[in-house]
Amino acid sequence: MINCSSPAQSTHLTVPYGHVAVLPCDGSAFVDEEDVDVSWEAMGRDDRVFFAPDDLILGGSWSLLLESPMLSDTNMYECIWRGRRTLSTVWLSVERPVVDSVVEVSPGSGTVTLPCYLELPKNQNPLDLNVWWESNGMVMIERIKNQLDIFSDIRFSNETDFDYFDSRNFDKFPLPLYKSEVFYPAEYTCWYRTSEGAEAKPGIPGTVSIVPKWPTHNTEVTENPTEDDWSSGWFWSNTEETITNETEIFIDSFTLPSEVSVSTDFLPMEANEETATSYPEQAHREDSEEDIDWTDFPWVRTGLIAGVLLVTAAVLCILGVLHKL
Repeated sequence: MINCSSPAQSTHLTVPYGHVAVLPCDGSAFVDEEDVDVSWEAMGRDDRVFFAPDDLILGGSWSLLLESPMLSDTNMYECIWRGRRTLSTVWLSVERPVVDSVVEVSPGSGTVTLPCYLELPKNQNPLDLNVWWESNGMVMIERIKNQLDIFSDIRFSNETDFDYFDSRNFDKFPLPLYKSEVFYPAEYTCWYRTSEGAEAKPGIPGTVSIVPKWPTHNTEVTENPTEDDWSSGWFWSNTEETITNETEIFIDSFTLPSEVSVSTDFLPMEANEETATSYPEQAHREDSEEDIDWTDFPWVRTGLIAGVLLVTAAVLCILGVLHKL
């Protein structure tokens, strides 16, 4: 007995490229039937399609799981009961992959992979597919009829990835490069043909530009210098310290205030014993200056005596003149 009361499901489903897609089909109305006979049409390739486990199927979950959906999997899918009744119709859309067309590469070890995705028809035969990478108008690497040809001196980091077709990855042709091979800006383009004599089309994203990214030192010291900074010298060339606080410096018995300036220009220093050299003339002059102490001289007393002497001399002179007369 066929249950005709349940209407067919209709679903519009959009999934990102490469993500698992679950195409729903509810067969719970038919779980009482003796034999479960369900099929999917336009369901892609067998090794990427899976039914639910048996216990779920017996419970009426007849959904289909599609692994690694490709752009070519965009289609209408039908869940059909016993070959004559449609239980579910799914319009599946696979989004185009979003990739950057500019790749910045820092120097060092490791690899960088340039993406290339192909928009292929549903019935594409992998062995008819011709795909290649070129740069500056020159073909670097090409895959055709499951054969790989390399025309460039550049070393590819994982050539075995190019050597086979299967239903899981024939719609993409990434280009893995060693970072050590990237010295200057360059552009790389992925092309493909679906068959011999077909028009060549660019893959997604088309042309990929590589931009080498070289490290630069920041002139401001914001963190402790590393071992490389100490040895490179760039840290010292941008560092200077000035101390403006007054500091007392003791030299023998004298104390002088001074400002101390400290810089990073280091000069070799030698510790020598300080010696003083004296000369005869200099010693005699210093002794003479030390014998006279002008601060203790009796200037007032000397002035009074001088004044008295001057008055006495004047009186004597007057008396002498009068006596002669």
